[in-house]
Amino acid sequence: MVVINDYKLDKLYVVNENALLDYLRGFILTGLTDFDCLTPLTYSSHEVITTTTDENNQTITTTTIEYEFDYDLSDDEKKIISEIAVAK
Repeated sequence: MVVINDYKLDKLYVVNENALLDYLRGFILTGLTDFDCLTPLTYSSHEVITTTTDENNQTITTTTIEYEFDYDLSDDEKKIISEIAVAK
Protein backbone atom coordinates (compact mmCIF):
# COMPACT_ATOMS: atom_id res chain seq x y z
CA MET A 1 0.00 0.00 0.00
CA VAL A 2 1.04 3.56 -0.53
CA VAL A 3 2.41 5.55 2.41
CA ILE A 4 1.65 9.26 2.57
CA ASN A 5 3.58 11.60 4.86
CA ASP A 6 1.64 14.84 5.11
CA TYR A 7 1.71 17.06 8.18
CA LYS A 8 -1.83 18.35 7.50
CA LEU A 9 -3.22 14.81 7.37
CA ASP A 10 -1.23 13.88 10.49
CA LYS A 11 -2.67 16.88 12.34
CA LEU A 12 -6.21 16.09 11.19
CA TYR A 13 -5.75 12.54 12.47
CA VAL A 14 -4.76 13.86 15.89
CA VAL A 15 -7.65 16.35 16.02
CA ASN A 16 -10.41 14.16 14.56
CA GLU A 17 -9.73 10.68 13.18
CA ASN A 18 -13.24 10.34 11.72
CA ALA A 19 -12.85 13.60 9.80
CA LEU A 20 -9.60 12.28 8.31
CA LEU A 21 -11.27 9.04 7.26
CA ASP A 22 -14.15 10.96 5.64
CA TYR A 23 -11.64 13.15 3.80
CA LEU A 24 -9.63 10.19 2.49
CA ARG A 25 -12.74 8.21 1.59
CA GLY A 26 -13.65 11.00 -0.83
CA PHE A 27 -10.46 10.35 -2.80
CA ILE A 28 -11.13 6.62 -2.94
CA LEU A 29 -14.75 7.06 -4.06
CA THR A 30 -13.74 9.56 -6.72
CA GLY A 31 -11.05 7.19 -7.96
CA LEU A 32 -13.31 4.14 -8.19
CA THR A 33 -14.87 5.45 -11.39
CA ASP A 34 -11.39 5.50 -12.99
CA PHE A 35 -10.84 1.80 -12.30
CA ASP A 36 -12.27 -0.69 -14.78
CA CYS A 37 -12.17 -3.58 -12.33
CA LEU A 38 -13.49 -7.08 -13.04
CA THR A 39 -14.63 -7.40 -9.42
CA PRO A 40 -17.72 -5.32 -8.55
CA LEU A 41 -16.65 -2.29 -6.50
CA THR A 42 -19.87 -1.99 -4.54
CA TYR A 43 -19.51 -1.31 -0.86
CA SER A 44 -21.61 -1.14 2.27
CA SER A 45 -21.33 0.62 5.59
CA HIS A 46 -22.19 -0.25 9.15
CA GLU A 47 -21.98 1.51 12.48
CA VAL A 48 -19.44 0.28 15.02
CA ILE A 49 -19.82 1.18 18.68
CA THR A 50 -16.71 0.83 20.82
CA THR A 51 -16.70 1.10 24.59
CA THR A 52 -13.48 1.62 26.53
CA THR A 53 -12.57 2.61 30.06
CA ASP A 54 -10.09 5.40 30.70
CA GLU A 55 -7.61 5.68 33.56
CA ASN A 56 -10.32 7.23 35.80
CA ASN A 57 -12.62 4.22 35.25
CA GLN A 58 -14.98 6.32 33.17
CA THR A 59 -16.65 4.60 30.25
CA ILE A 60 -16.03 6.16 26.87
CA THR A 61 -18.29 5.18 23.99
CA THR A 62 -17.31 6.04 20.44
CA THR A 63 -19.31 5.47 17.29
CA THR A 64 -17.69 5.13 13.90
CA ILE A 65 -18.95 4.12 10.51
CA GLU A 66 -16.95 1.43 8.74
CA TYR A 67 -17.08 0.96 4.99
CA GLU A 68 -16.13 -2.26 3.27
CA PHE A 69 -16.28 -3.64 -0.22
CA ASP A 70 -18.98 -6.23 -0.77
CA TYR A 71 -16.52 -8.53 -2.54
CA ASP A 72 -12.98 -9.58 -1.68
CA LEU A 73 -10.43 -7.65 -3.68
CA SER A 74 -7.08 -9.06 -4.72
CA ASP A 75 -3.89 -7.43 -3.52
CA ASP A 76 -3.35 -6.04 -7.03
CA GLU A 77 -6.83 -4.47 -7.05
CA LYS A 78 -6.21 -2.91 -3.64
CA LYS A 79 -2.91 -1.52 -4.88
CA ILE A 80 -4.53 0.01 -7.96
CA ILE A 81 -7.28 1.63 -5.88
CA SER A 82 -4.75 3.08 -3.45
CA GLU A 83 -2.60 4.44 -6.29
CA ILE A 84 -5.65 6.06 -7.93
CA ALA A 85 -6.66 7.60 -4.59
CA VAL A 86 -3.17 9.05 -4.13
CA ALA A 87 -3.26 10.46 -7.67
CA LYS A 88 -6.61 12.14 -6.93
